Amino acid sequence: MLGACVLDGQAEAGIGGQVVQKITCKKLVGIQKIAAGRIQSYKVQTNPIAAVILTLKKGKKSCVDPNLDWVKKVMMKVDKAERQKNRGGSTKPRNKSKKN
Repeated sequence: MLGACVLDGQAEAGIGGQVVQKITCKKLVGIQKIAAGRIQSYKVQTNPIAAVILTLKKGKKSCVDPNLDWVKKVMMKVDKAERQKNRGGSTKPRNKSKKN
């Protein structure tokens, strides 16, 4: 089964008085696979159900089953990209200046 879940949002006070939206997955429902290139980040949730909340690059959130193979692969790709970003690395080759 492809899985996603119904999201429930609640506003909470954050650092410096900011209001942050806390997202909780409540119930799994069907969804298509989401391409890894569309995903910006993820968060693992264990309560009230086991789920992964994916944040898409356009700001939408989707809650998916953490046991699906494609979800595991997406999480690894996001982790790898974050490690490279933190090291200052890039997945694209650098342009080298050519001397004439």
